[in-house]
Amino acid sequence: MNRRWLLENADVPIRYILTKDANYLDTLLENHEVQYWLSHLKKRSDENNVHAIHGSHDFRMENVLGKCGSWGFPGRSPSSIGICSSSWIS
Repeated sequence: MNRRWLLENADVPIRYILTKDANYLDTLLENHEVQYWLSHLKKRSDENNVHAIHGSHDFRMENVLGKCGSWGFPGRSPSSIGICSSSWIS
């Protein structure tokens, strides 16, 4: 497969990884895989249980953000900073 084919056929995480185009960030946040993983952090926050967000489980912060990173979610973008500083995490 070549880059052009991927840009034409792949889902948003792959297109973002290939281009780093900020126009994909909002769509990336709506991606079902990214939403699935971020929902783990939201659930912990809703349960007032963010003090236990580190560890090896799939709801732990480093695993959620790591998985989102593998789906193309940029860790240093304004969008990710907003999510990580939102009321449901802080």
